[in-house]
Amino acid sequence: MNALIVDGTRDILLTILVKDDGIYSRKSLRAGGRHSALLFVHIDELFGEAELSVRDIDYFAGVVGPGSYTGIRIGACALTAMARALSKRLVSMDALEVLAYSKGLRGGGNYICLIDNGHDYYALQEQNGEKKYFVLPKELAANYENKFFRDENEYYIDGIVGLVRDKIARGEYGSEIRPFYMKKSQAEQKFSGG
Repeated sequence: MNALIVDGTRDILLTILVKDDGIYSRKSLRAGGRHSALLFVHIDELFGEAELSVRDIDYFAGVVGPGSYTGIRIGACALTAMARALSKRLVSMDALEVLAYSKGLRGGGNYICLIDNGHDYYALQEQNGEKKYFVLPKELAANYENKFFRDENEYYIDGIVGLVRDKIARGEYGSEIRPFYMKKSQAEQKFSGG
């Protein structure tokens, strides 16, 4: 299996190429606002390193949010365009799901995963096999037990690759990637008055 994986949900642009059992990756620390300029440079470098071309990719996978509005859109659009041009499959996952998988939280349990968005936390809570997503005010985070925070300096490459492989094995792929926004963009908030 060959897969191209993109995570543009935060300042760090992460691009991963899986070639059978080989894993190649590129990270741009503090790419902030330069995702569109760097994404295809990363992809080209990875293809050269792995001696593959875009036609060799079986699955295109992306972290669809929550996070940087622009980074999410760039990753989702690029992956969707490549997959559709080549009639390949798309795999999507959210950043909170990646965090849970990376922390070994598979197969149920009671926990909450949190990503700091600067004002609040993006949250994924699982209780008794039921998952729910919500925005959590920071002052309420202390009320939760079994918390897992995303470390902004950790890349979760093994977790992302493992999750993609698991989703493919379970048949969780399709022909589209939809961005996952937990909050409206600033423009949407301004336009709708809230």
